[in-house]
Amino acid sequence: MKNICVYCTKRRAGSEEHIFATWLVEMISRDPRGFPAPTLLKIGLRDGRTREIKGKMRKGKPTIEFTTRRVCHTCNNEWMNRVDERARPIIEPMIQGSNVVLDRKAQEALAAWACKTAVSARYVLDDPVRKEWTDHLHNNESAIPGWYIWIGWYEGRLPFSASLHDVSVVPVDAPGGKPGDTPIAEHGVGMTLVVGYLVVQLLAVDGMTGHHDIGYIPLLPIWPSSGLGLIWPPAHHFDDESLPVLESRVGGVRPPRG
Repeated sequence: MKNICVYCTKRRAGSEEHIFATWLVEMISRDPRGFPAPTLLKIGLRDGRTREIKGKMRKGKPTIEFTTRRVCHTCNNEWMNRVDERARPIIEPMIQGSNVVLDRKAQEALAAWACKTAVSARYVLDDPVRKEWTDHLHNNESAIPGWYIWIGWYEGRLPFSASLHDVSVVPVDAPGGKPGDTPIAEHGVGMTLVVGYLVVQLLAVDGMTGHHDIGYIPLLPIWPSSGLGLIWPPAHHFDDESLPVLESRVGGVRPPRG
């Protein structure tokens, strides 16, 4: 029901949830590379095409204003705001390209923010959302178990890029299996997000654990957290030529090899 909050499922929806918080947008607007115009959410469709949603203009200037009204005022201003604020002191220096040491707590805060961003963005895109995802975020304010999140370093032309995919998995490695077979997992989440100099990549395929055959790319894993400290930025960086390759990594996922 679109008039009920998708997270608490109790209160009336209608509060305007910004997928990217005002403080994050303000930081990107000060990036010396210049604010991208127009800002775009890129959506990978099942048939291989890409759809783009343009950000709004405000007072004649572009802004990263992608919103959904599928949440209530209480969720928007309480637990969702807490997730943003826990991640803010971690994300802000990374947006600017400053050196950051991420302990377990910092990795978990960044991962929770990435999950909330990815799930809330699906309501902007009208992509399927599982109740287990929204329930976990609402009840725990933490990253979703079984999801995978990595971070990297981007040095390219524009300080913002967002690519999202509704991921399905088919048993292509099973005996006689081929693309187009009945999916193992009908809907999953793939997201590659650039904010400033930070890249966040997320992959979620329900019901699957262990190694996924998505290829190696030099990213730092933050979820599930190993508990080990990480130093960011890493030695390797992504540029405008390698970013599409990175995005395609979570655009379609094959199951683990048996």
